[in-house]
Amino acid sequence: MKNWDKIWNLWQEQNVPDVKTRKFDFAKHNYYYPWFETKENSQPFIDSNPWRNTAYHLSKSLVDKSPELIAAYKIYAFVRNYSLYDFLVEELNFAMRKHNNTLHSWWSGNAKNILPDISNPVRINYQNQVQSKDKWKEITIEAAGYWKQLAKEWEIIIIPDFMDRDSEEYGNYQSIARKQSEEREYQEYLRLKKKFEK
Repeated sequence: MKNWDKIWNLWQEQNVPDVKTRKFDFAKHNYYYPWFETKENSQPFIDSNPWRNTAYHLSKSLVDKSPELIAAYKIYAFVRNYSLYDFLVEELNFAMRKHNNTLHSWWSGNAKNILPDISNPVRINYQNQVQSKDKWKEITIEAAGYWKQLAKEWEIIIIPDFMDRDSEEYGNYQSIARKQSEEREYQEYLRLKKKFEK
């Protein structure tokens, strides 16, 4: 599809970096929330399955996949996050199918707010969703700008759910988690012992 080729070429010109990952630190990180805000040096506790899904896709599902598929994913995530559903659907679906994926296999149908907020607001006019010949350029450039900013402001923590189950780091996590669980149980035992031995 010629339109996708144009989008793909324009995307490559934008030099969009990958979102960095960081190792899980049991002493510092919560085991459930994968996003880390670099500017605030914090791990926001936002309970959002779409956010978790996006982090998983970027740090696991798309690792070592075709840059073309990753580009289509990122543009689609941007379009979906900002409710620009009428734009680029055919082109993105074409690109996904080239790599044995489909547009609608990434998030559940009712998922909203799939991407973290960034400090620079997106400038696309949402009110004017009329298809025009050159709208693909605006959306592609805006999507690339969003992902560049996200890569500056956010990283993904490889939380235990994202670790390979046979990896050394997952084994370390299990060992520490087991010790903490045993310590909690022991403290509860002491509390009950004290209560009932009065």
